[in-house]
Amino acid sequence: MRDVYAPQGRSLEGDPQTTPRWKWHHPVHYSFPRGWEVVLQAPLTSQAQRLLLGLLAHLGWENQVTDSLARVGRKVGMHRNTVTRALRQLEAWRLVAVDRQNPKLLRITVSPALVWQGKPQTLYKARKAFDARCKQSAHKRTDSAQHDADTAALAAA
Repeated sequence: MRDVYAPQGRSLEGDPQTTPRWKWHHPVHYSFPRGWEVVLQAPLTSQAQRLLLGLLAHLGWENQVTDSLARVGRKVGMHRNTVTRALRQLEAWRLVAVDRQNPKLLRITVSPALVWQGKPQTLYKARKAFDARCKQSAHKRTDSAQHDADTAALAAA
């Protein structure tokens, strides 16, 4: 881990209003070994594991993947169809959350339970937001699956 705090400004001896202030400069990359048990227990394919490692290599601020999914797939040597299948597996196991509001630009967030790259003090909020995002996307998937089943039942009747 690297130093992330540095004194900001000058202080005058004995003056309480000019004490040095510490300012946060760089994101910190933390890894949580207990969170990786999910990856070991999940029946992920080798392609899904490779994609997860590729996403971790392109991790940016607040655990957002900074590169496009196509570029990440090319760098790990995967075909785009394989990448989408592997991404669905990772999403099903709540290792990543995918924001599909803009279909041309997927916003992928890696679970803060595995790794965290950002301000240390915002980790708790990020975990709660990630869980809410996963629940919301799972709810949308079940709603669309239920709608498809209802449509098929109506068509058969």
